[in-house]
Amino acid sequence: METSLVLGLILLNIVLLTVLGFFGFLIFKMLRDKQQTQNLQQHSPYHPEIQKRLDEVTFTNPYKEDIFCPYHPQEPGEVQCGMCARFFCPKCVRPMKSIYFCKEHMALYLRSQWQEVLTLKTNSNDPEGGVRLYEQKQELFTTQQVPTYIETHYKIDVDGDYIETYLVLFAQEDQLTEVQKYFQEFIQH
Repeated sequence: METSLVLGLILLNIVLLTVLGFFGFLIFKMLRDKQQTQNLQQHSPYHPEIQKRLDEVTFTNPYKEDIFCPYHPQEPGEVQCGMCARFFCPKCVRPMKSIYFCKEHMALYLRSQWQEVLTLKTNSNDPEGGVRLYEQKQELFTTQQVPTYIETHYKIDVDGDYIETYLVLFAQEDQLTEVQKYFQEFIQH
């Protein structure tokens, strides 16, 4: 009986030491985590969980000017200019017909004579031509600084449940020939 009592005490001591070791480990871990949290808070103005997420983020577009208004860097760019395709806050664009222009290009639009270069008919089943037109228009502006804009008109067939889109490209009167040459592939179709 005495042997079983000694074995029971040894077993009880082992269990007690295991429980104490476990609690000691938990206390050590909590103190270490608290210290790490204090270190993060000293170096970061954000909550530790937010900072952790920020540290894990990989930015896909590091150019701040692409997503914020160039004149109001704290405001997100919500509206795209019809000429330069840059994004501006609502305060910095003005509507004309169904197109928005930034302040710089609104002045250009108002003081220039504009001529139609081409009209491209697209529909929801074949939008690729319209996408190419917008891409070429932007490329012309980016590479040669030639301003153009596109008006969009719709023809809706309610009975046939069909919408046709007409994209009308305009250029300044004095640059009409140059722009027509640039968009020759669209004019021939």
